[in-house]
Amino acid sequence: MTLKRYGFALPTIAVVFLCSCAHRPQGTPILPVAVPENYTLTTGGEESPDRWWTAFQDEDLNGLVREALTGNFGVQQARHRLEQVQAVARRAGADRIPQLNIEGSAARSRFIRQDTTGMTVLQTGNQFGLSLAASYELDLWGRVGATKRAAALDAQTARDNLDTAVMTLVAQIADTWYLLASLNSRLALLRGQLESSADQVRLLELRFDTGQATALDVLQQREQLAGLRTLEPRLEAALATSRHQLAVLLGRPPGVTEGFDSSGLPALPALPDTGLPADLLAKRPDVRAALNAVRAENERAAAALANRLPALRLTASAGYSAPDAADLFDNWLWNIAGNLLAPVLDGGRRRAEVERSRAVARERLARCGEVFLNAMREVEDALVNESKQSELIARQAEQHDVARQALKQARFRYERGLSDYLPVLTALGREQSVARDLVTARRDYLSYRIQLYRALGGNWMQSELDEAALNESENTSE
Repeated sequence: MTLKRYGFALPTIAVVFLCSCAHRPQGTPILPVAVPENYTLTTGGEESPDRWWTAFQDEDLNGLVREALTGNFGVQQARHRLEQVQAVARRAGADRIPQLNIEGSAARSRFIRQDTTGMTVLQTGNQFGLSLAASYELDLWGRVGATKRAAALDAQTARDNLDTAVMTLVAQIADTWYLLASLNSRLALLRGQLESSADQVRLLELRFDTGQATALDVLQQREQLAGLRTLEPRLEAALATSRHQLAVLLGRPPGVTEGFDSSGLPALPALPDTGLPADLLAKRPDVRAALNAVRAENERAAAALANRLPALRLTASAGYSAPDAADLFDNWLWNIAGNLLAPVLDGGRRRAEVERSRAVARERLARCGEVFLNAMREVEDALVNESKQSELIARQAEQHDVARQALKQARFRYERGLSDYLPVLTALGREQSVARDLVTARRDYLSYRIQLYRALGGNWMQSELDEAALNESENTSE
């Protein structure tokens, strides 16, 4: 009889139990892309230091990196975004702790009442109160816990975004620093070529005065010198704008460029050990951020599903109340209550929120696959570019040697009257152009190595930021 009497509740209990199991989020997301075992260009490189820029053994660059980590406004923005999200995570975790409030009240009111004789009288009275109230929601289906975990994952994502900003900034600093070195080298080379071409003009003018050269020879050499001079303003502009760029990266005004005199391009360190593509899941902060974003959306989907189930909230209060402040602590009152709230009809709002959260989680998973593929592509591109750039430099160096030999031979023939001046002019312009291209190629070779270091990521960002902040505080205190 008892079983039959309460049998109607069994299906409801079963549904609630199944729902409580169904809303649990997934664990580590499964990437929607296949992870290859190795890179296309497998290398047996050496293990590089975590702070890869120190491998260039350039103290000026090390100082610029330290300055940028505290002065760059992009990093500061990412740091403050992290602080915001961490505060949101703490706020979300507060829902798992009982809420306790104390309330004091004092009221004066005027009201109408009947006395013992039945007469209506107007009376004024006071009411004083002091109470302590507590409330707590039992997390029956894990909604509060899922919300807290989602907020914690958001905070970790913001941490990874900060690391990504630092990783990118250091690569930009190094690349811009050695771009300045390259531009300085190219400008010095160009000015040397200008002096050489000017000497050649003077020599031809002397030969013309003695009848050993024609006016056409002099004019052709002057035109070559004038064309060479047009390159100087471009290089000077590129050098100035690169200095401005580096200053802004450091958090300085564009015109403050003290200490930007690079000593030249360094020798390239040994090729680093690239590891395996799967290592990027731990070493690339942007990949970690994408994975954490998927986990956070899974937790939000779980919270949205749990929000469709009944919620149980417990409340308790105790306090004092009296019409006279002197008698306040003579009247003790208490109250305990439990409230069960179950959604019955909401027009499909909660169901739509569940579907939306699951769609967002699927979107984040697709983005995670895209981020991981791009991370692998960046490593592959850097390896290919560096390998082919090495070949290019070797061939350009060979070309430069041949161009110098051709120039020497053209001058030899011209000085002996075996040819006119045009072959000399052509060989001179070609030799100078190849020499300038060779400086650019060596800088590009260094740039590809910097891109490889950045593409491989690392776990040095947080410790580097902490060390930079510590150094800044020490300098401030001094």
